[in-house]
Amino acid sequence: MGAVTGEDRNVNACLDCGTTWRAADLYKTLEIIKHLTQETLDLSLARDRLYLNDFMVEIGPYLDSISKAEEEGNKMIKEAESKKGQAAASGFGTGCLMSIFAACGGGLTITVPMSLIVFTGIFISLLCFLIGASIDAANSKVTQEEIQGAIKKAEKIKQEADIDFNYRIKDFIARHSIN
Repeated sequence: MGAVTGEDRNVNACLDCGTTWRAADLYKTLEIIKHLTQETLDLSLARDRLYLNDFMVEIGPYLDSISKAEEEGNKMIKEAESKKGQAAASGFGTGCLMSIFAACGGGLTITVPMSLIVFTGIFISLLCFLIGASIDAANSKVTQEEIQGAIKKAEKIKQEADIDFNYRIKDFIARHSIN
């Protein structure tokens, strides 16, 4: 074994094959192996180095799949939550537009007394704002349901990744024995 050091890297290198690794990463990997398989490896032994290599080749991708499942789930939840602000603005905007159109339409009637026009305009404006508030409430409910659906889907994705990972670990332990 040789060591390569510098400001941006501090790694070990195998003088036979050229493979490089960081001591901290190797230590973490050995701790993960000990936690998952109950095996304490002695890397001075060829069989333990082979076990480590097999673990990294067979189980390493599944470790990544768990973090990718979490990232995918978090992304789905964030996308659903981002719709929350968009949905809230649509009902209010609809109510405002309806009240503006109602106010313009009320001002065109010349033969009706002015007090009736004002009263009708206020009434229609309030009605339009209530319609907008109803739309907001409906949109908010739909958005909350979408967020809850995204949370459930994210949990399912993570759970499936965990189940697959646990199956792979059990299979690895059954096929690889140090003793």
